[in-house]
Order: sequence, then C-alpha cells, then structure tokens
Amino acid sequence: MAYPMKELPIRALSAAVLLGATIYLIGYAPGWLFLIVHTLVLSLMAWEVVTMIGRKYTIGNRYIVVMAVASWNLLDALRMDPRTSRYLLWADPQTILLLIILLLFCYVLTMSRDLPDRFQALLMMLFSILYPAVFWRLLIDIRSLSSGAAILFHLILVNFMTDTGAYFGGKLLGKRLLTAKLSPKKTWEGLFSGIAMAVIASVVASRTFLRIPLLHAVILGAAIAMIGQLSDISESLIKRACGVKDSGRIIPGHGGFLDRCDSLFFNIPLVYFYWLYMGA
Repeated sequence: MAYPMKELPIRALSAAVLLGATIYLIGYAPGWLFLIVHTLVLSLMAWEVVTMIGRKYTIGNRYIVVMAVASWNLLDALRMDPRTSRYLLWADPQTILLLIILLLFCYVLTMSRDLPDRFQALLMMLFSILYPAVFWRLLIDIRSLSSGAAILFHLILVNFMTDTGAYFGGKLLGKRLLTAKLSPKKTWEGLFSGIAMAVIASVVASRTFLRIPLLHAVILGAAIAMIGQLSDISESLIKRACGVKDSGRIIPGHGGFLDRCDSLFFNIPLVYFYWLYMGA
C-alpha cells in the first residue's frame, strides 16, 4: 500500500514503535506473552477481514469469527506445550477446523435469512477465519525452532526492507504500473527496488546473526520480496472487492494490522517450510 509523502513522519514513528515491540516479543518475551500478543493481533486481523467483507457481502456474527480464530490459535499452541499437551491431544489443526466448520453450519441454519444469504454468510465467515489464521499461526511454529528468533528477525528485516525499497523506489523512479486495477500506485520500478533492498538485507543478515550460505541468502531474500509483493496485492484484491482503502485505522499512518502485515502472510509458510527442509 502507498501513502502520501506528508504522512512519512507518522509512518516512521508508528513503524519505530512496532519495530521495538516486535524485537522484544520475538527475542526476549516469555512464551506466554508472545502467544497472547500473537493471538490478539490475529484476532484483530480477523475482525478487520470480517468487517471489510461485511460492508459489501452477507456476513453473520463477527464475534463468532474472532472467537473461532482465537480459540484455534490458543488450543493449537497449548497442544504443543509439554505442560498442557496431554489434555489437548485431540486439538490438532484439522480437528479444530472441522469443529469450526460444523459450528458455522449450525449457526447459519439458525439465521433468519434467505438460503442464498445463509450460504454466502457461511463462505464469508469461513474465509474470514482461514485467511488470517492459516498463515499467521505458523509464526508460533517458527519461533519454536532451534533458531526461531533469528529466523523471524530475518523474515521481518527482509520484509521491512522490501517495503522500504519499494516505497521509495516507486516514489522516485516509478513509471510503469505493476497492477493498475488492484494497486494503482505500485510500479515495476518499485518492485525491483524492493527486491534489491531485500537481497542486500538478507545477505547482511547471513553474515551477522543468521548463518546461511550466501547463495541461499540471495535466493531467500529475492523470494521473500517477490512473494511479499504477491501477498500484498492479494490483500489489495480483498479490499478492492469490498470497496475499502484500508483494512482499519488502528495504526497511525499504516491503516490496520492487516495492512501492516499483509506482505508477511504468504512468506510465513515459505520461510517455515524452507527451514524445515534445512533441518532447523
């Protein structure tokens, strides 16, 4: 997403606060605090999704969506904790998802609407749950890896530098539009600037706090940049379909949490499965 240059100071201040909080949560916060904040942010993003969709499409009770994603996230995380896992052997992601679908069916059957509206509400509520939850919950799995904190720092650093490079590259050099209908201010020049900054950031990270081969750092940096832009444009598709500019207003200069985290969504599974393949 793009904002006027006059909003740059507000964006910079908000980004600095978020960056400080993120560094603490990833590198220093106890597991229980990370889980609480992680669940809170996920719940806020689910609220933003269901609120956007509700502006143009039939939707049911928004609180059901928020409770579903929060419960899914907490139960799955507690299932992996040795202190609570014996009580939650049943709470694997597939079982929880099946229960959510069953409960959604039960809910829409009680709605006093026409059948097409009930069906649309079922699909929209299910999407509002799956879109943020399936991607976002993997952050807990990444943090639990042996080098989880460093991996997350690398992901966020590269993602941040991609956004920074794309923003300034687009402002200073942008001429050719990348996708006029979905994101009219994104340009090819901004995309390539973002990729260049991402590769530089990934290489620097590989020489400092995350030891990976140079070639891997270059490929991973470029992949995160490109997948991040795809993830960003995908969220723009949802916003355009719902007739909104921003997903929310909670973060000054950035919009909602979904606006700030959208480019991370598709990259979270990319990074998770890459490090699983590498034996982390």
